[in-house]
Amino acid sequence: MRTRSSRTRVAFHRNRLHDYLCKIETCDFLKMVWCADALSAKRGDSIRGRLYYPKEFEEQEIGSKGYIERWAVETLVNEYFVCKAKGTKRLDTRKWAVFATLMNRLRAYENADSLSDIEEGAILHALPRLLWRQMPWQNGICNAQSLYRSWYIYNFDEASEYFLRLHGISIPRFAEIGFIIYALTHENPAVDVSLSLGELNITKLEFERFISIVADNVPNIRRYAATLRMGPGQSAYKASILRKYPIIVHGAKKKVLAYAPMPDLVMQRVSDGLFFDVVGNGELRRLCSHRFEEYVRVILSHYCPENMTVSPEFVTSYGSSSDFYLSCDGRVSIIGECKARRLNMSVRQSPNPSVLDDMQSVYEELAKGVKQIWRTHSVIRTRKTDTNISLSESGVLGIVVTLDPWFILDRATVEKAFSIASKLDTRKNPMILAWPFRSS
Repeated sequence: MRTRSSRTRVAFHRNRLHDYLCKIETCDFLKMVWCADALSAKRGDSIRGRLYYPKEFEEQEIGSKGYIERWAVETLVNEYFVCKAKGTKRLDTRKWAVFATLMNRLRAYENADSLSDIEEGAILHALPRLLWRQMPWQNGICNAQSLYRSWYIYNFDEASEYFLRLHGISIPRFAEIGFIIYALTHENPAVDVSLSLGELNITKLEFERFISIVADNVPNIRRYAATLRMGPGQSAYKASILRKYPIIVHGAKKKVLAYAPMPDLVMQRVSDGLFFDVVGNGELRRLCSHRFEEYVRVILSHYCPENMTVSPEFVTSYGSSSDFYLSCDGRVSIIGECKARRLNMSVRQSPNPSVLDDMQSVYEELAKGVKQIWRTHSVIRTRKTDTNISLSESGVLGIVVTLDPWFILDRATVEKAFSIASKLDTRKNPMILAWPFRSS
């Protein structure tokens, strides 16, 4: 845990980073970040003199020389808007040395702070948050699979009507404009908000409403960053301003530019980020959960071999069965339950999520999923269903499918969910038994 000397070391490296950041003009900083992100995404040709980088850094593979960690770049943006600008000295952000110095100082700050909130002997519990931060960037935030998933789950009539009432624009139109801005900012770091987008079939009113949802001006972004990232916790794992506002508006009245320093986050906001626009409506949350179940069945049907059938839930003596099961010639080999609960920030940034009060309800929800699988297994085994199915002789696998990666390097969550599931009341149906489980 943090000692007086470690607090002093963290403060030293944070101030050292901020002293350098505050010497950079906002527009120059946003352009530099956009260039670094473009280089990391192997779009070096679009940089065109905005950043002079060593040619050997164009490879950009994990472990290669000069590899740019985009999750760290996102943290750098947040640190920039937290620090207060001072002085008149300006740094030339076209020089690679400026960006390299910033990243080195950020790493020094993160390294100094890396053990500050971890209890003695509990370092393994902190591993999930490392991957929650890094894996989406490594796998690709903007890809066909993630876009299809978000579109399937969140784009339906009731959600679009709610979104239209809330923001004055429908979800399909919101996403379409987001894709256009994403494409435009692949070649340039900003879009002139005063330009006519009529050629792209975007009206001024539509663009204004889109910008009002995904963007804000620099003073408001600074205030939002200060509020969002205040309080205890390591900087690396705190919430990011770019997840809500991936576009930052900056400039004078005659020349106002909408910067997208990390364009992939624009697409993330108009796809997976839709969750935060509909989460406030309980009925929509319920419908999104059902659509997640449908999505899982659709994906499984696509990838399963031809001799395997993916079937939806069926009616049993106690109600509905698990959300899906996989069978071959009527013999069930996999029973699955879907849980659309999202990872919240208190969990994502915690060095030990298992001790959080928030996690108790998570464990209980996952345990109910496990118990539902056991109940379905029991019903099929005892033939208490009208469906003409039976269990596979080679054994049955139970799977709880989650929308967010709850189980990354987290054996404790798996074991806790099974422990709670085994203690749930079974007196109403004594035939519901747990079969042996290995969490490895």
